[in-house]
Amino acid sequence: MVFNRSGKAATLPADISAKHRAFRCDVFSLETFCSRCRLSECLGGVSASLALGLMLCLAPAAGHAAKAAASTAPAGVEQPESNSAVVTKLEAMHKGARWEAILKETGGVKPSLTLPSSGPEIVRYRAEALMALGREGEALTLIGRGLAIDPENARLLTLRGDAQLALGYPQRAADDYIAALKSDEKEWRAVHGMALLARTAGDLPATLEWYDKLILMQPDNAMLRMERALMEHEAGLVARAQRDMEVVTMLAPDNPDVWNNRGMMYLAQGEAVKAMQDFDKALDLQPDHAGALLNRGNLWRERMDLQHSLTDLSKGVKLHPRHVKMRVARMYTNMALGRYADAKADLEAAYDLNSLDVYLLNEFSWFLATVPEDSLRDGARAVRYVREALDLSPVPVASYFDTLGAAYAETGDFKMAVEAQERALLMAMDRGYPETILNEWRGRLDLYRQKLPYRSGN
Repeated sequence: MVFNRSGKAATLPADISAKHRAFRCDVFSLETFCSRCRLSECLGGVSASLALGLMLCLAPAAGHAAKAAASTAPAGVEQPESNSAVVTKLEAMHKGARWEAILKETGGVKPSLTLPSSGPEIVRYRAEALMALGREGEALTLIGRGLAIDPENARLLTLRGDAQLALGYPQRAADDYIAALKSDEKEWRAVHGMALLARTAGDLPATLEWYDKLILMQPDNAMLRMERALMEHEAGLVARAQRDMEVVTMLAPDNPDVWNNRGMMYLAQGEAVKAMQDFDKALDLQPDHAGALLNRGNLWRERMDLQHSLTDLSKGVKLHPRHVKMRVARMYTNMALGRYADAKADLEAAYDLNSLDVYLLNEFSWFLATVPEDSLRDGARAVRYVREALDLSPVPVASYFDTLGAAYAETGDFKMAVEAQERALLMAMDRGYPETILNEWRGRLDLYRQKLPYRSGN
């Protein structure tokens, strides 16, 4: 269950933007969770065929930050005896996610290929640290060095696949994962990579098949089981998802991501009270949890408890000042409070953080086109921002055209407003948007045909 601008519940397709979906959850987000795919922008428009699971809010993904057993060298490849002490130190740092400490131990924090030795294990630990810190290109070069020494090292092949995927080369990633599994059929991280590739391709049945194989290999890995639960939920397999999440809560009761994600699932099922309880649990475990603060703040707003909403979201902004979606969420709460200048200040601050975020560009455009206060509207800027969002989005997004219609109407170009709104409606009908949204958009189309602009709150 999600909520439109008026606060009414609606079940929406994957590519509807935040002005219709109050509840957002970062998807493998670099700034909040895993650095694997950096596709949090899908929350602002990337369709399900490109997003790696719309509701995934995980601890650092298994391929990079989960505790992993050190891979063993293949038969015949002898690790230098002098490496053993270094490897032992690196393993302890890895378990503690001390990524910069690993870099310092293996050549320095700055870009460097000078290592204490050429052992594949040391290459692996440095590469994983680089990946966790978002330095995938550097990791890719380093992994190549390791594979030159040990070309069939399944762990390094999988890591190279992870780097290729992060850099936007899915076919190369697939080749590496397949090579890793050929070298070692028990390399579960490569199976995880194949699951993510299937999800990238929009093949949900294949994604679930890979996850089923993965869970057989790693039955006690709570994070992987949680990923499968969220994929099952997206596929409409609610009972299976609930069973998986029940197991996850037993395997990892102290992980706040577990409770935040289960809260998201409860929201999708229309159980807002249970969702709030799970967000509370997540925040009891980790008071600065960005996803739970964001989700609970949005839920308070849906309940029209605007002061509690403002408290949660303001805390989120203070703790996570670079979190764009937190600022946009607070903007909506400020709007509901009639604090339009404060709402615009949130958007300006978010824009200063990332002027290329398509989600933000669309939301900022909507505000500039429709805010009730005359002095804050700017139709020309609204058109510019939403057109930038359309240009940057990898796929056409119906709700962006809805925004474009409002922006053109604010400039007085009602011919273009009608054309944009008609396109938004056609796309929305083709994609099965609910009637509540279609009727709202039809209402705006009627306004534009009468040469009237739209105002938020109408």
